[in-house]
Amino acid sequence: MYIEICNIVKIAGVLDEAIRLSLFSFSLAGEAKKWLHSFKGNSLETWEQVVEKEREKRKEKASDKGMEVPYPVVQSKKDKDRHLARFLDIFRKLEITMPFGEAL
Repeated sequence: MYIEICNIVKIAGVLDEAIRLSLFSFSLAGEAKKWLHSFKGNSLETWEQVVEKEREKRKEKASDKGMEVPYPVVQSKKDKDRHLARFLDIFRKLEITMPFGEAL
């Protein structure tokens, strides 16, 4: 919903991401606002960085309570590539000794 509201605001020559970043603190209150202000200077330069920091915060909070994260954790491309490489390595070592006709 926040992004939908930000998409209403258009300023010539200003990127949508810059508008999202500048309005974000106004959408927060209490602990969430303190969390955002805990980042020094311009350490959060992109919207993706804000999203990633929020995911990290939720993971830490969940692990502190010993709970699972309430949403599936999106794997990074690096993790996906690593898992695919591992799968292919295991698949290459797989030895099937049953005739194909019997497998059906």
